[in-house]
Amino acid sequence: MRVLRLAATAILATGCISTGDTHTIQTLNFDFNVVREGWVAGAADYAESQAAAVGAFGAVQLLPAPLVTTQNALYLRGTNVGGDLFLFQKRRFTGLGSLVTYTVSMQVEFATSYQAGCTTGPGTLTYLKAGLSDVEPLTATDGQGVVRMLVDKGAGAAAGDFLQLGDIRNTLSGCAAPGTFGLHKSGLKVQPTTLTTDVDGGFWVFIGTQSSFAGQHEIYITGMKIVLE
Repeated sequence: MRVLRLAATAILATGCISTGDTHTIQTLNFDFNVVREGWVAGAADYAESQAAAVGAFGAVQLLPAPLVTTQNALYLRGTNVGGDLFLFQKRRFTGLGSLVTYTVSMQVEFATSYQAGCTTGPGTLTYLKAGLSDVEPLTATDGQGVVRMLVDKGAGAAAGDFLQLGDIRNTLSGCAAPGTFGLHKSGLKVQPTTLTTDVDGGFWVFIGTQSSFAGQHEIYITGMKIVLE
């Protein structure tokens, strides 16, 4: 692990991180108006035979009103029809030091219409999960026909090898139906496993939702902050 001075790092639209050898504590701030391209959406923890009913969808989309409707965000939507559902987006980045090991911390800002006063529904039963991985977060269908992640993102509220950043309720009071879209920012948490970059200084970022709510949920990821030490 490098021991050099603190500096901010920019993320380019190409997926290459603009950094220099004098930097060791890298602070990566994701602006989805800049890094719109290259994200790949996926889903797991559902029976492959029910893929049509799940209707997993992910894209980069503009935020809904009353939020800033000119701002892009990572969008995820899907319906839990079998007890559990994990939705995610992922992307590879390069430009860090080659084969360097970092401690990872992450903070995520998101928008949903599930208000803080709700004690039932998708907001309380869906958790935000995220992480940095040296291998691509892939899915595969197991012997029971269930699509699974090949990285340990944890079951239910468990973090696995990565991060669980709280449920997906926003900070608006009350529990209106339908709710109003509002923002929420998680705390900055340390990933339980370290990250070692590949020979190109590359790594994978993924972010997603783990839901046990029987029905549809949706979320806009409006920002991410990653600190590498």
